[in-house]
Amino acid sequence: MDQATRVGLERMALRHDSKLACRSGCARCCRGVIPVSAPELAGAFRFSAQHCSGGDRVRIDHRLHLRDQGECPFVLDERCAIYPARFFACRQFFMFGKACTADENVWETRHDDIPHPDYPIKQKALALLAAIYGVESREAADAHFLEHFIRDVSAPLHLWNMSQPGAIIADVEERRLHYRRAGS
Repeated sequence: MDQATRVGLERMALRHDSKLACRSGCARCCRGVIPVSAPELAGAFRFSAQHCSGGDRVRIDHRLHLRDQGECPFVLDERCAIYPARFFACRQFFMFGKACTADENVWETRHDDIPHPDYPIKQKALALLAAIYGVESREAADAHFLEHFIRDVSAPLHLWNMSQPGAIIADVEERRLHYRRAGS
């Protein structure tokens, strides 16, 4: 996904008069609805357990249990604590022009300042994610199916039940079986 985003950013930079507005320490896009699939969430849990300090893990765990709709629980002190393992949605979202304001909905106010990832590369990344659910390559080759599938398995982060990680794993298996039956 990073490669698809990089290509999209390069294309946007060539045709945009302004520079990338995103800077380290700005976490405005980390608020609100963030779509996340179970494998991505499992990866975030694993990364935080292996790479975050004990104090940061306690803060993340506390925020995970709050299930707050306002901000990603992995953002600590305006920085992503799991940046190398961040979610696909986070890997794709950047802004050109001016920095976002606190209450701005950039999808409505500045949609043209948002670069889009390279579509073929993005599809390959999504196919890899779908494979975790047991989606076969022939199914993943259908772009419409793949986009629908990824949307279906990616709930807003604040809706996941963080107090029961086993439920997240069971959800992955249930959805995998559903798509296996539907594809048969």
